[in-house]
Amino acid sequence: MSEFIHPALDKEYNINGEVSSSLVTETGNSIPYGVLLADETGLGKTVIISLYLLYLKIRGLANNVLIASPKSITYQWRKELLDKASLKFKVINSGRDFEKINNNKFNIIVSIDLLKTTKGIQFIDKLNNYQIDVAVIDEAHHVLSANDTLRRRMIIKVREKSKSLLLATATPFRGVKEEEFIMHLLGQEYIFIGRIKENIEDTDGNPIFKPRKSITVKIELNFRWNFIYDHLNKMIDRLNTENIIKLILKKRLASSVYSFLITYNHIIDSKILLQTK
Repeated sequence: MSEFIHPALDKEYNINGEVSSSLVTETGNSIPYGVLLADETGLGKTVIISLYLLYLKIRGLANNVLIASPKSITYQWRKELLDKASLKFKVINSGRDFEKINNNKFNIIVSIDLLKTTKGIQFIDKLNNYQIDVAVIDEAHHVLSANDTLRRRMIIKVREKSKSLLLATATPFRGVKEEEFIMHLLGQEYIFIGRIKENIEDTDGNPIFKPRKSITVKIELNFRWNFIYDHLNKMIDRLNTENIIKLILKKRLASSVYSFLITYNHIIDSKILLQTK
């Protein structure tokens, strides 16, 4: 099995012999009711989940798997699963595709917004309780938001049909309501994994990600650009508005004149300020 593991992850996620992955229970004979994978962006949550699913499938614990993600990355998911774990998944592209699924054995990837539609909900409703062995919700913060009741209804139904629910998101806790909802979905004893780049080491204990260093680069403007910059700064200072808006405009100006003009015109049109002095 080790040939499937990236060397940088082998120390923590080696799946030879007994369980050593943080994503698998200690006995290795069951799967956790709830998992929250909240690694920082860029640490390869998709790869880790792919290897986790491979492990469960080898042990016969994940015959039926459903992965829901934003539509823009459904095919990226399929590629990662195939390339990193040699797992073949079918992407569901339309409501009609749900009717072609073999309910007794399926490995499917579907967009979150397609799964919340009438066809998607009908597919979930037809399943028996716990018929989904593992359900993965990627970018789960989109589903945890209290603003979209259809998405919430969908994930509650998925929870009812799943033995194990895995939520993947870099920003899981953004308020008390979201935290309570996560507890409701995953249970009190869910597995939590949340790593940051500064703590990731290779097999020799060396940091994989080098520390960032910020430096300020001083540039000299020529006469033409210095004149333009001073003129636009005076335009900002003459505005009868809050200092925070002036600060935003000056940041836009540091980006580009084009960026500044878009924001400046937007502020004028939206009547955020009164009049220029």
